[in-house]
Amino acid sequence: MKAYRTKLKINDPLIALFVFTEDQIIPVGIAIGIGLLTETSLQLLMVALIYIYITEKIKKRYPPGFIRQRLWSLGLLPEQPRPSKPDPFVSRFYG
Repeated sequence: MKAYRTKLKINDPLIALFVFTEDQIIPVGIAIGIGLLTETSLQLLMVALIYIYITEKIKKRYPPGFIRQRLWSLGLLPEQPRPSKPDPFVSRFYG
């Protein structure tokens, strides 16, 4: 009988290669792919690792959608107004 792995929470990230999430594998794969074409694999790999480090810090510190809402409230992310978008004049975000 096979043992199937189930997620403990609904929002658990997809695990690939036993340890890494898809949010960590995709930037590294893109960096290596572009790096092989432009012969700058090491530099782009370092940029990808720094990107992963920063995004993991942000994910641990803020709720989902906080950064996008903050950029939008500062006017750096222009979008059409929709009922699902929060008010840009609200300074607090409750996710």
